[in-house]
Amino acid sequence: MGLHEIFASSGDNYEYVYAESFPAAMEVLAHWAPAVQGAAIATLIGTFDDPPANSVADLIRTRLK
Repeated sequence: MGLHEIFASSGDNYEYVYAESFPAAMEVLAHWAPAVQGAAIATLIGTFDDPPANSVADLIRTRLK
């Protein structure tokens, strides 16, 4: 088996990570998933221009409509 390439980008920044095996690639993704998820949610919430909602769930529901 060859190397598994993982590419991550954010605007002008980008990073390549290589893993020797599929399980190693899954381990890398598992370690980075919480940070990526948090950044995605922060970006989503930052796009709201409406008045404050009662909860984060309300914000997400409003944005997804």
